[in-house]
Parts: sequence; C-alpha cells; structure tokens
Amino acid sequence: MPSISNAGGSLTSALALTLLAWAVRWWREEASKSKAAAQSAKAGSPRVLSRFHSGISLAALKLLVETGACPHLIFDVRQDPSRPLPPELKGALCIPAGEVEEVLSHPKRWAETFGATRRPPPSDILVFLGSTAGEQEEGAAGARAAGYDRTLALAGTLAKIEEAEAQPPQDLAFLRADALGLLLMGEGARQAFPCPVTVIDVRRWEERLLFGSIRTSQALPVEELPSALNLSPGEFEELYRFPKPSQHDLVVVASRSHARAAWAATLAADAGYTQWLVLQSGHNGWRFDANVKPYHNYAAGEAPPEPEDVATELPDRDEGLAELAALGLL
Repeated sequence: MPSISNAGGSLTSALALTLLAWAVRWWREEASKSKAAAQSAKAGSPRVLSRFHSGISLAALKLLVETGACPHLIFDVRQDPSRPLPPELKGALCIPAGEVEEVLSHPKRWAETFGATRRPPPSDILVFLGSTAGEQEEGAAGARAAGYDRTLALAGTLAKIEEAEAQPPQDLAFLRADALGLLLMGEGARQAFPCPVTVIDVRRWEERLLFGSIRTSQALPVEELPSALNLSPGEFEELYRFPKPSQHDLVVVASRSHARAAWAATLAADAGYTQWLVLQSGHNGWRFDANVKPYHNYAAGEAPPEPEDVATELPDRDEGLAELAALGLL
C-alpha cells in the first residue's frame, strides 16, 4: 500500500516534527515559569537572620576595633557609600548588601572583590553598617546563607552617627583582684558561699583549659556574648549551664588582661545591665590560685605559649575592703 504523502514529505514525519516543536515550546515555557517563580520567591521571601545575630552600639563597635577583642570584619553595605565613615571605621569593606552571600560563599569571587584581604572563617564576627536597617539585615541574612552565624548590625544605623557621636560612651567600672578575692572568700558584704557575685570568664575555651580559671567562674567566650545577652533565661542556662544574670546582678567579667572583658562590659551596659565590673588585671594578675597561670597573648589557631609560674599570695584585706566600700558593695 502506498504511503500518504504531502508536499513536504510523509505524514508521519510531519507529525513527529510537530510534536517535537510543541515539546520544546512547552519545556521553554515551563522553564521560564519556574525561573520567574524562583525569582519572585527570592524577592518576596523574608530575610532569615541567624539566631546569633544581634545589634551593636557605635561605642561598642569602636572599642572592638580599638582592642581587637575578637576576630571580626566590618562591611559597609550602603547603596551610596560616598558619605565618609568615622575615622575608626574607615577600614570597612564596601559591598552591596545583595552581593554578600555570593562573595562570602566563593573564594574566587572574594579574591576578585577584595584582593588579598583575608576571607573570614565562619567563627569570625561580621559587622554590617548600612543607611537603613533593611540594608544591614539583608547583608546579615546573606552572611547567614553563606554559613556565617555571628553577625552584628549597627544599632540605629549610620544615619544616626552624629547623634551617637554626641553621646559619650558609658564609663566602665573596674575591680581589682584583692576586692574580688575577698568576695569569693566570703569577706566584706558577702558572707555566704557561693557568693552572690557571678564571675564570667570571656576567654576562649582552650585558654580556660590550658591556663586555669578563677574558682567558681563561668565560661562564656566574648564572641558569643552579643547573642547570649539576647537569649531568654531558659535558653541561656540551657546553652551555658549557669543562670543568666538579671540586669542588676553583680557580675565581674574577666579575660587574660582586660581588653576582652572591657568590650564584654560595654556590650552588657548597652543591653541595660548596670553592675558589670571589669577585673582590672585579668587572669594574668590573679595570684590567689597556683592553678591559674599568666601567659602571653596568642590568636585562635596559633600554638599556645608556655604558662608562667608565679608565687601565690592572699588578697590584701584592707585594700580589698576599701575598694568594695568605694563601689558601694559593703
């Protein structure tokens, strides 16, 4: 039986070509719909911030830069970065908020954008400066999507820098070792043990293990403090295994010397805590326990230094009581 043909060839071939063309058009339409839906979802989806995200005052940010209390990078995510930053913050890296995720996620893209500047490990704190809260949140959400949980946003945004500059930072209160030694021994106003003062050790975990810690002190690394202060009492105690201090509890914060402790006390003051004192000499000045060794500063990941041996002594009772009285703790 002869085949049925048309001017362009057999009917079977024509039908096959028609079906192929229809399939290609359908596939393209579906792909276009999927792409549009994805873009729409991305544009309309809420920004997802890390549970460890927090705000930071300008005073606390300047102190972080000045002391290097913990590893950090500052990103200027303003759409128009022409307005100059305060002199202390001029080392900030400029990047649009919408590009943060891509640049942090890909080493090659980071190198193209920032050259030889070290790409931060996920343990670093990333601070975002923007003209609006939306810019800062977008940058922090991009960092979270790239695997960075420790993010901070400037409280009040850069639009209020002049106002913040006009307000002097709150003075920190320091406590010497003799006074703290008396409190921990039950002297002066504190007769019972355990004493009502909470000592928070803000060093890294390995420093505490390698070089000893003040008896009864609690561990809370300073890089975790901004988010820890925002936790509920239940969440705080579950994570750190000691009760979260109330806003008027007496807290003494201690680091190796006092730089990290000073930053911690500034963060606490910004959060409304009224009695956080900085141990003036830090663990390096604690002479009341042979297990607490002084040591030279070193960065995370570096080989730790050898501890130094020092002679132990007792707190100077007269000096300690006089300081406690001056601070109104007697």
